[in-house]
Amino acid sequence: MAACDRAIASGHFGKLDLGTLHNQRGVLHLMKLRDDDAIAEFSEAIRLDDSIAKYFNHRGYAYFAKGDYDKAIADFDQAIKRAPESPSGYKGRAQSYFKKGITGLARDDYNKALSLNPDADSRKQIEEALKELGPDVRNMKMQ
Repeated sequence: MAACDRAIASGHFGKLDLGTLHNQRGVLHLMKLRDDDAIAEFSEAIRLDDSIAKYFNHRGYAYFAKGDYDKAIADFDQAIKRAPESPSGYKGRAQSYFKKGITGLARDDYNKALSLNPDADSRKQIEEALKELGPDVRNMKMQ
């Protein structure tokens, strides 16, 4: 954190590098469970460069950690808009939908994330979440 602070204070970095530094500070705050500080850092990174999906994804997880699932979903939407080929935005949005009890949309996003070949840890988490959701009753026929 101190290295990021010194780098930002030095004035030697342009907008793109400053965005990266604020994002890194946000990640460090998030790891220390300082969600509001993390959100502030991610918001500054987004202000500096709103084209980076990762910044929205990270802020979405900070909102998720706070239990603000609507704001998390909005940020994951923005991450997906910027990087539709990345599974991370879909996974985060699925987790938020799941917490809100919107299981159909959660299942859809988990399946989309799986189709985009996530890393092994994410794949395992997604598969476990899909098991927890149980069968998809939307496609079952009534008897």
